[in-house]
Amino acid sequence: MRVMECMGFSDRWLKLIQNSAEKYGFSVLINGESTGYFSSSRGLRQGYPLSPFLFLVTAKYLSRSINKLLHENQYMYYATRRKVRVTHLACVDDMMVFTSTKIVGLQRLMDTLSKYEHLSRQLVNSSKSSFIVSKSIPSLMVQRIKNITGYCMKRLPVKYLGASLYVGNKKSSLFYPLIQAMESYISGWEKFVLSHGGRLQLIKNVLLSIPVYLLRVIKPTKSVLIRIEQMPYHFFLGLMLKKEENALDKVGTYVSADRGMWFGTGEVGGYGCSIFTKVVVAPSR
Repeated sequence: MRVMECMGFSDRWLKLIQNSAEKYGFSVLINGESTGYFSSSRGLRQGYPLSPFLFLVTAKYLSRSINKLLHENQYMYYATRRKVRVTHLACVDDMMVFTSTKIVGLQRLMDTLSKYEHLSRQLVNSSKSSFIVSKSIPSLMVQRIKNITGYCMKRLPVKYLGASLYVGNKKSSLFYPLIQAMESYISGWEKFVLSHGGRLQLIKNVLLSIPVYLLRVIKPTKSVLIRIEQMPYHFFLGLMLKKEENALDKVGTYVSADRGMWFGTGEVGGYGCSIFTKVVVAPSR
């Protein structure tokens, strides 16, 4: 309510929201009998239809507060090469704030967050929060930032929303967690006796869906793309090549000859498996 009051909502609107959020009761059955009703002292009830709206209002208030703070204090803007002024990025209940390392600016930023916590009663989780600075920042400055914010420091690359945030040239090591996840699935499946059709279903419904999100966010290196394309081949052909001698030597030849049947000439091949290259190229169209 305090947040909406600060944003200029009318008293009539605030009263309607308050009545709908507070005037309800709960009842508990003890030995099959109702014990009467009691009211909730804090928070919103589960399934309250206006919860998403109230969350968006509080998030908008925080966003406006940060924009106003940096607009009034120009020295707090994060310096970029193309002079693009980005104050923050938000996704649901996560937020990334871009600012300079000036001590006065950091103190004002923490005061803004403290005011938001007081008004909205939503606390910033310090144990899950962190800050990232340039490698050129001296250790003394890093320690002062820790003392002001109470957050720990992290180095790039870091994983955020399932993708790696990095600077500089793209490296294959960014995709190692993806490769390890696919190899973990395959190593677990190989313990079982699976038919040709069973392996194909696992590849189509599980294995091929694992890298789709990351490949659309970050274009992989050529070596990574070859690696994640080979893993379904080897798993699918493993059952068919068990009885052959020197099976490992023949996998490459068989895959090369069967590539058209596997992928086909279009988006989907004869086995119904899509091409990873198409997934990578799609966002740039």
